[in-house]
Amino acid sequence: MQRYDTYKDSGVKWLGEIPSHWEIISTKYIAKLYTGNSLNDASKEKYSLFSDDSYPYIASKDISLGTGTVDYDNGLYIPKDKSFFEIAPKNSFLLCIEGGSAGRKKAFLDRNCCFVNKLCCFDSALNPKYHYYFIQGDYFRTMFNCSLQGMIGGVSVSALKNFYTIVPPLEEQTAIANYLDTATAKIDAAIAQQQKMIDLLNERKQIIINRAVTKGLNPNAKMKDSGVEWIGVIPEKWEVCALKHYCLLTNGDRGPNYPSGEDIKDSGVLFATADNIHGLRIEVKDGTKYITKEKYNTLRGAKMRKGDIVFCLRGAGFGNCAINDLFDEGTIASSLVNITPLNIDCEFMNYVLHSAYIRMQEIFSSNGSCADNVSAQDLGDYLIVVPQKDDQKKIVNAITSTILPIDRLIKNTNNQISLLQERKQIIINEVVTGKVKVTN
Repeated sequence: MQRYDTYKDSGVKWLGEIPSHWEIISTKYIAKLYTGNSLNDASKEKYSLFSDDSYPYIASKDISLGTGTVDYDNGLYIPKDKSFFEIAPKNSFLLCIEGGSAGRKKAFLDRNCCFVNKLCCFDSALNPKYHYYFIQGDYFRTMFNCSLQGMIGGVSVSALKNFYTIVPPLEEQTAIANYLDTATAKIDAAIAQQQKMIDLLNERKQIIINRAVTKGLNPNAKMKDSGVEWIGVIPEKWEVCALKHYCLLTNGDRGPNYPSGEDIKDSGVLFATADNIHGLRIEVKDGTKYITKEKYNTLRGAKMRKGDIVFCLRGAGFGNCAINDLFDEGTIASSLVNITPLNIDCEFMNYVLHSAYIRMQEIFSSNGSCADNVSAQDLGDYLIVVPQKDDQKKIVNAITSTILPIDRLIKNTNNQISLLQERKQIIINEVVTGKVKVTN
């Protein structure tokens, strides 16, 4: 693709040059920015009925991280006569500005909707699709990351209003938006295809794990009724009991010594958050948080050891869990609970927590209503199926060897998705910063 005829210094060191006829304007002059309204758990049931006179209510979890697609049919709807709810209009876009998805989840809206207070609506005076693509570029991401504040990480609306936006003439905005619509749609379709493969592989893993931890390895074993309808029959010598009888559950610290922004370091004792839960195991990734040993010693909450399992009680990662096989010691965020297996194999317990019958208890609360959070006490009351100790290790070895090639294939597919996402990012960056020229 060709470049523009002439360029000028943008005045921003890490942006470089932009086309001579483009401008850099403070966002507050070209867009209305505002956050939505929070809903507590008691209110969600009140707003669960759909009608033609309602708006869908969008939370961060309803926005796809990879493609920005929105789940408008998530079961929450705000009546149009509830005027105190903020409305994001059709052809505006939402950006997550707080929490683990801050700066990462973005969505262009094809209908009016209400939205949570962790999302910021951009109602832009520019070509809205151009502006939406602009906030996906590296320039905006750098500004956002440099402005993150607080323990959970967030950027205020007042700070966002002072971010600079690169503004081409309107005709070029439209041309850029149309070009990127076409180019990114092809990449998103390829990503969706790869993601579908991962979903099928994970479904296969789920079947393998669930079968092994509820039925065992011997297809000819004598069975008995578990007494639980959705578990069905289990091997005769196995038992069903509450998770708390085999595990110690400890909440993260929620007191005055809870780590704040200034306590977070680049190294030290692990401070695990939902972002460290990936698949079956705790993982270290960009942004992993640590605290000093001195701070760790002041905490009254969970002390995580090797072999413990962390479980996310609420938020976007609700229900995810992973075993700690990396760190001799650590602690956890208040949204997590630390599970210490007692008189049960820790790897077996980890597989149990990833099984379908545990997921069923996560999805539905004791009164049958849909849940998106649980307490440590709730989790302790979950029913688990427990084989004899010798069988636990055999089951762990069988599951691990069976799912190993599946995990390799999932990893390779994720690498393909990463390459596609990198290609998409390069295309967006080059176009919204004027490095390459797009015409009608």
